[in-house]
Amino acid sequence: MMPEKNLLRKKITAQRKFLSVEEKNFFSHEIIKKFLATDIYKNSSSIMAYMSMPEEVQLKEFFDDAFDKKKILSIPFIVERGIIQPVILKNFDSLEVGEFKILTVKKNLREFIDAEKIDLIIVPGVAFDIHGNRLGMGGGYYDRFLKTAEHAKKISLAFDFQIVENVPAENHDIPVELIITEKRELCTKIS
Repeated sequence: MMPEKNLLRKKITAQRKFLSVEEKNFFSHEIIKKFLATDIYKNSSSIMAYMSMPEEVQLKEFFDDAFDKKKILSIPFIVERGIIQPVILKNFDSLEVGEFKILTVKKNLREFIDAEKIDLIIVPGVAFDIHGNRLGMGGGYYDRFLKTAEHAKKISLAFDFQIVENVPAENHDIPVELIITEKRELCTKIS
């Protein structure tokens, strides 16, 4: 299964890099606009999201709205290889460049939150299928973490070309319940 996952990962990451800045920003805006209109977002008071890499759906518009609405926001903090823990993000000024050149909360401002207190998790991914199966970057960080946040809704925001016919899934892989792209919303478990 690993060779199949690696081929799919290479194919989709290449497609993401091919998007122009204008396309990426336009699609990101459309995706975030749809997400902010969902009841899932409106009814969540504690949300974990990730700091977007340049080739991913850009989440700044979401963060701005969530800050304005006084939602509790957290982002992943790499505790050790393969392990993440949510750390509260109060504003963009509290960020610094951390491990793997990923933005994280400055050391003196870190306040961790229990995974059980999170209502909604925006889960990153490279590729997804209509059943909610997700292909990540291959480190298993999120699959390990999502097991500790069982009651939280798990959704992904992706470009439509990231939706493929089939993502190879293993027993330890945790699917997402909703995928929002610039073209559609795919509910896999959320009623």
